[in-house]
Amino acid sequence: MILAARRIFRVNPVKGNFGRRDFLTQYPLPIYGVVLRRVLAFVVPLAFVSFFPALYVLGKRDPFTSLGVIRFLSPLVAAGTLVVARLAWRAGVRHYRSTGT
Repeated sequence: MILAARRIFRVNPVKGNFGRRDFLTQYPLPIYGVVLRRVLAFVVPLAFVSFFPALYVLGKRDPFTSLGVIRFLSPLVAAGTLVVARLAWRAGVRHYRSTGT
Protein backbone atom coordinates (compact mmCIF):
# COMPACT_ATOMS: atom_id res chain seq x y z
CA MET A 1 0.00 0.00 0.00
CA ILE A 2 2.89 2.35 0.75
CA LEU A 3 4.33 1.69 -2.69
CA ALA A 4 0.96 2.30 -4.30
CA ALA A 5 0.56 5.58 -2.42
CA ARG A 6 4.01 6.64 -3.54
CA ARG A 7 3.02 6.13 -7.17
CA ILE A 8 0.38 8.86 -6.90
CA PHE A 9 3.13 11.49 -6.65
CA ARG A 10 4.88 10.38 -9.83
CA VAL A 11 4.35 12.55 -12.89
CA ASN A 12 4.10 9.63 -15.28
CA PRO A 13 2.87 6.66 -13.24
CA VAL A 14 2.52 4.44 -16.32
CA LYS A 15 6.28 3.97 -16.60
CA GLY A 16 7.85 1.33 -14.41
CA ASN A 17 6.15 -1.23 -12.23
CA PHE A 18 6.15 -2.35 -8.65
CA GLY A 19 8.28 -5.39 -9.33
CA ARG A 20 8.38 -8.44 -7.11
CA ARG A 21 9.68 -7.85 -3.64
CA ASP A 22 7.95 -10.78 -2.00
CA PHE A 23 10.68 -13.20 -3.08
CA LEU A 24 12.81 -11.92 -0.21
CA THR A 25 10.58 -13.75 2.27
CA GLN A 26 10.96 -17.10 0.49
CA TYR A 27 14.49 -17.65 1.78
CA PRO A 28 15.88 -17.72 5.31
CA LEU A 29 17.28 -14.42 6.51
CA PRO A 30 20.82 -15.71 7.24
CA ILE A 31 21.60 -16.13 3.52
CA TYR A 32 21.54 -12.36 3.03
CA GLY A 33 24.31 -9.94 3.98
CA VAL A 34 24.34 -8.11 7.28
CA VAL A 35 23.00 -4.83 5.89
CA LEU A 36 20.15 -6.47 3.97
CA ARG A 37 19.29 -8.58 7.02
CA ARG A 38 18.90 -5.48 9.15
CA VAL A 39 16.85 -3.74 6.47
CA LEU A 40 14.53 -6.76 6.10
CA ALA A 41 14.18 -7.14 9.84
CA PHE A 42 13.79 -3.58 11.04
CA VAL A 43 13.36 -1.06 8.20
CA VAL A 44 11.03 -2.98 5.89
CA PRO A 45 9.89 -5.60 8.38
CA LEU A 46 9.54 -8.54 5.98
CA ALA A 47 11.31 -10.83 8.45
CA PHE A 48 8.26 -10.57 10.71
CA VAL A 49 6.11 -12.14 7.99
CA SER A 50 7.83 -15.50 7.89
CA PHE A 51 11.30 -15.69 9.42
CA PHE A 52 10.68 -14.80 13.07
CA PRO A 53 7.40 -16.76 13.32
CA ALA A 54 9.11 -19.76 11.69
CA LEU A 55 11.82 -19.67 14.36
CA TYR A 56 9.15 -20.11 17.00
CA VAL A 57 7.33 -22.89 15.15
CA LEU A 58 10.59 -24.77 14.55
CA GLY A 59 11.78 -24.18 18.12
CA LYS A 60 14.98 -22.48 16.98
CA ARG A 61 16.89 -19.65 18.58
CA ASP A 62 17.11 -16.25 16.88
CA PRO A 63 20.59 -16.03 15.31
CA PHE A 64 20.63 -12.22 15.20
CA THR A 65 19.43 -10.94 18.54
CA SER A 66 19.43 -12.25 22.05
CA LEU A 67 15.87 -11.03 22.47
CA GLY A 68 13.61 -14.05 22.66
CA VAL A 69 10.53 -11.84 22.56
CA ILE A 70 11.16 -10.66 18.99
CA ARG A 71 9.44 -13.80 17.67
CA PHE A 72 6.17 -12.65 19.19
CA LEU A 73 6.22 -9.08 17.86
CA SER A 74 4.76 -9.90 14.42
CA PRO A 75 1.22 -8.73 15.27
CA LEU A 76 2.53 -5.43 16.67
CA VAL A 77 4.80 -4.89 13.66
CA ALA A 78 1.87 -5.66 11.35
CA ALA A 79 -0.29 -3.09 13.16
CA GLY A 80 2.46 -0.48 12.97
CA THR A 81 3.03 -1.15 9.28
CA LEU A 82 -0.70 -0.85 8.66
CA VAL A 83 -0.78 2.55 10.36
CA VAL A 84 2.17 3.81 8.29
CA ALA A 85 0.64 2.44 5.08
CA ARG A 86 -2.69 4.06 5.84
CA LEU A 87 -1.05 7.43 6.51
CA ALA A 88 0.91 7.16 3.25
CA TRP A 89 -2.23 6.23 1.32
CA ARG A 90 -4.22 9.12 2.78
CA ALA A 91 -1.40 11.56 1.97
CA GLY A 92 -1.34 10.23 -1.58
CA VAL A 93 -5.09 10.51 -2.05
CA ARG A 94 -5.08 14.00 -0.57
CA HIS A 95 -2.48 15.15 -3.14
CA TYR A 96 -3.91 13.24 -6.09
CA ARG A 97 -4.71 15.23 -9.23
CA SER A 98 -6.54 13.58 -12.07
CA THR A 99 -5.33 13.93 -15.64
CA GLY A 100 -8.86 14.77 -16.72
CA THR A 101 -9.15 11.95 -19.23
